[in-house]
Amino acid sequence: MQSDYRFLSDLEPTDEQLQLLMKEVAVEVRKKAQESNKKFLDLLQQMVNSAIENKPILKSGK
Repeated sequence: MQSDYRFLSDLEPTDEQLQLLMKEVAVEVRKKAQESNKKFLDLLQQMVNSAIENKPILKSGK
């Protein structure tokens, strides 16, 4: 995540800086949530397929 803001330890961030930070964080969170959701749905589909075929996909001991 590339940031266009800089905080100095002795100055409070401006409203614009905070707004930019929150927007960048929200974009990153949305992206990670979409990636996690896809991984979950892929695993769920594998589990359904495995159950249909009666073949285990997860190895014990992990």
